[in-house]
Amino acid sequence: MKKIILINREFHKSSACTMSPGQTRRLIGIHTPEGTDEETNRAVKKGLMEHGYENNVLPGMMSANNCPLCNSCIQLRIVVSDYKFSASERKLMHRNRNYATAQTPTRYSIEQFALYLLHFAARIRRLGCDQPFTEPVYQLIARARSHTQTISDMGGKNLHAVMYYDDYGDSLYAAHQVYDPALSQNHSFGRYGLLKLIEHARQRGNVKHIYIGYWVKNSPALDYKKQFQPLEAFINGEWVPFDPGHHTAAPHLPVPEKLSIELT
Repeated sequence: MKKIILINREFHKSSACTMSPGQTRRLIGIHTPEGTDEETNRAVKKGLMEHGYENNVLPGMMSANNCPLCNSCIQLRIVVSDYKFSASERKLMHRNRNYATAQTPTRYSIEQFALYLLHFAARIRRLGCDQPFTEPVYQLIARARSHTQTISDMGGKNLHAVMYYDDYGDSLYAAHQVYDPALSQNHSFGRYGLLKLIEHARQRGNVKHIYIGYWVKNSPALDYKKQFQPLEAFINGEWVPFDPGHHTAAPHLPVPEKLSIELT
């Protein structure tokens, strides 16, 4: 068994928090090892995900929230083997049965960029958003992820939704999702896209968890995540069963200066 020691390079990036008004968001970052092969790099990133980090859009960087005055953001992951589609989820899957879903390695696409523009223009009108919707930002988001899930009409025409995710072998990280806001009113493409990724993970048979990023109670943009039960939350340095109805915020543990990642 090989062990890699990673140094926490706290770049202390601070910005106004869009999820908790009046708070300042503070990110810490850790660089993945340079010059490693793809398999080792993927294993290191998976190990960091298990320590509460997520894959940053910046190349070679994993990050985590480390806000000293707030602990509202909770990292969540779906337990794939225990997931059972509810009646409403099965109904949604049936309603969208005439759409085609495909899983492919990520590649640049003009059609995906156009969908990105539509999605964020609607998001700004609905929720407010500090995300600049430009082509360089889109390329940064898309190219940071290893795989893409697309939802389109049969035959691959008329793209309606895209999810960018990372594949770590026995776990997936659902990082970003964009969709046609007009069609999504009747087809719930945001929810449907994650359900299709769960279905894909179950069909593969080797995926234990789908990491879905941060959840913040009563956040209009993030509160939907609580419905994908069973969930686990990263609290006080460990993954524990998560029940949003009985969730009590707990102080985050200090981020360690070093992390030891074991590679099998």
